[in-house]
Amino acid sequence: MIPAWHRRTHWDQSAYVTYATALDHLCNSVMLAESLHRVHAKPKTLILYSSSLLFPTASTSTAPADSAISAFRLLRHAESA
Repeated sequence: MIPAWHRRTHWDQSAYVTYATALDHLCNSVMLAESLHRVHAKPKTLILYSSSLLFPTASTSTAPADSAISAFRLLRHAESA
């Protein structure tokens, strides 16, 4: 039997939200989103990320172009899930 609170929940107004400030955080967020998608979680999944992941400066990364490409690929992968 489904609990009453579960039937009253407005799933379209709910979301799992993660905030990524580094490339490894972004990877973890994408893996979490994929896991939630795989188990058919009802709330939406939202990944917030720092703009420095896609537009790094020399001071924020040892290899700015490589980290930006990796971040872009992770986000593209998350969109396709």
